[in-house]
Amino acid sequence: QGDPVPDRTVCVTIDGGWRDTYEHAYPILSRYGIPATCFLPTAFMGNALLLWQDKVMIAMLLLQDLKIPFPPIDLLSEEFFEDLKSLSPDNAITMATISLFVDTLSRLPPDKRLAIMIVLGQIVDQLGGIPSYNLFLDWNQITEMSSAGVAFGSLGHRHLRADETSREELAVELRESFLAFQEHSIRPASIFAFPEGAITKDARTLLR
Repeated sequence: QGDPVPDRTVCVTIDGGWRDTYEHAYPILSRYGIPATCFLPTAFMGNALLLWQDKVMIAMLLLQDLKIPFPPIDLLSEEFFEDLKSLSPDNAITMATISLFVDTLSRLPPDKRLAIMIVLGQIVDQLGGIPSYNLFLDWNQITEMSSAGVAFGSLGHRHLRADETSREELAVELRESFLAFQEHSIRPASIFAFPEGAITKDARTLLR
């Protein structure tokens, strides 16, 4: 409406802790003096571990590069393949079908999701396996960004959904995450980002 925007109206947050935060976002934030908070799944910092979503994405891109159509995984529903066909009549792998696949997996029970990923892994292993990638920030980059004013918060340790994790495992998950910050002399933000937005009463109680 043309009115001036009040101070402290907008906050910038970046989830995931991927390396491109340092390579692309950090220089822009620094140039314009924009404060931001980056939420980290601490177990993945500084190594070649991958989130399950990244594993699926990389596996599907490998199949795409080899011009292999979407694999007929029996554990997926007929409804999924109908949706797939509407996006790609010849079952070719595209970014749209990969997004559909990841979204479908995210809504499945953990045991069924794991079973489908095992099948996908077996297919990819026959083609030489998933290449090794360092997708995440390392602690030197995190320390540099922190010294420059970027704040960091927890996205858990292993990025486990609270609604798929027992209270006991959640307690370990939170403890390990905050210990990682402490070990690297990074003071975490007082805000917690729930992986995939899954909030539970147990998780909120443990965080208090």
